[in-house]
Amino acid sequence: MGYNIIMNVYEIEELHRHGNSLIGKMITHPRFGNGKVLEYCESANPTITVQFEDKTRLLAFNYQTRELLNLITHEEKKRKEQLVHKAGIAYLKIWEDKDMAESLLAHLYTRIKGSQEDVATIALQYIISSSSELNAAFNKLLSDSLKIQLESDISYTCQSVGENSERPDMSGVDKDGNEVVLCEMKFYAGLTSNQPNGYLDRLKSKKGKGLVFVCPEARRISLWNKVITLCEKNNRVINNNSNYYAVVDDIALALITWNEIIEMLRRVASSSSVESLPDIAQLAGFCNKMDREAFIPFTTEELGPETPRRENRYYHVVDAVIDKLNSMKELNPSTKGVRATPYWMGYSRAIRIKEHYIVLIYDRTIWARSSAETPFWLSIRDTEWNQPERYNKFFDSIPSSGKETSDGKIILPIFPLTDSPLEDIADNIIEQLFHYLEQIDSTDY
Repeated sequence: MGYNIIMNVYEIEELHRHGNSLIGKMITHPRFGNGKVLEYCESANPTITVQFEDKTRLLAFNYQTRELLNLITHEEKKRKEQLVHKAGIAYLKIWEDKDMAESLLAHLYTRIKGSQEDVATIALQYIISSSSELNAAFNKLLSDSLKIQLESDISYTCQSVGENSERPDMSGVDKDGNEVVLCEMKFYAGLTSNQPNGYLDRLKSKKGKGLVFVCPEARRISLWNKVITLCEKNNRVINNNSNYYAVVDDIALALITWNEIIEMLRRVASSSSVESLPDIAQLAGFCNKMDREAFIPFTTEELGPETPRRENRYYHVVDAVIDKLNSMKELNPSTKGVRATPYWMGYSRAIRIKEHYIVLIYDRTIWARSSAETPFWLSIRDTEWNQPERYNKFFDSIPSSGKETSDGKIILPIFPLTDSPLEDIADNIIEQLFHYLEQIDSTDY
């Protein structure tokens, strides 16, 4: 039987008495339906965390109004107050991400000098530095993620440049002035040459403890895999690699998401730093916009002639691979009946080799959405341009993170070499292509 808690106006003492008994129970909300109470936090402004069907919501108690509430927009507050006045009952003010999707910070960020990551980092640093409770909670989140002990009073600064020009987004310093933890914030920017290896060297030289990457949930798998791969290429000793945590050369390494940080800040602020909730809402709205629809502002450097030369590289790679395959006569290659296909978001070329049609694809839409983080994809089909059972049997063996669908066909990621000339890149892509073909040809059916 559900507890229709919105029909009761709680006194603070009543919630203190009954709050823990709600854990694990189902409650009913007229707008969001049934939800399970996951957590009760007793404090001056007690909170409950409720898992509804669509999302988890944090509900905080307000002493003056005797209601469970969270920050909402003025328009939504006014609408609910009118409903409450008419019905004569108490109500829940619910925080929803969409309410702050167009926060002032999200609206104005294009006029703020600096990258998207810079804006988010500065906002986060301001929030946690404005409240000792939020700072301590942030340190605990990092401690739990890194599985190490960090003091609760570590303070953070932005853009602290090191001896080798490395510049982590945030660095944490203990009360003795020792740099113990570095944080690198990401939305969809790539990794620089110092990430993570330059940061790990810096922590080792200063006897630091941990390195944390922050990114959107959608990028978590791919970014973690890339970070670990770069550590491996640098011949580092990696231990205990699991669940976005590892120990690299005795430095703890972890990856957390913006959502984890924001939900933690909301939970703590609701009970101990209510005045910080509007600032947290601004950061949440900004992160939502960056995750969904952000236009990346132009920089002066991007408008120079180097930019078109950079963009042309993707087309040159596709051409170089197909042209090289066409010169390998032992493959009995043929491009008869197929043409280079430029389109708004990319470019593709096809070739027949042996009993397969190969389509090498450069596609910016797939690049942006895929967790594989590569601009190049491969479509393998039979001579009838289909993907029959033996193809699909091989494709089924590949995890979802290692493939995409385009025009109803499975496509596979191709990863170009970095810091290499065009010829070496083309040779390596052909090796990856042959590896896929060997696996398809050896699949039982």
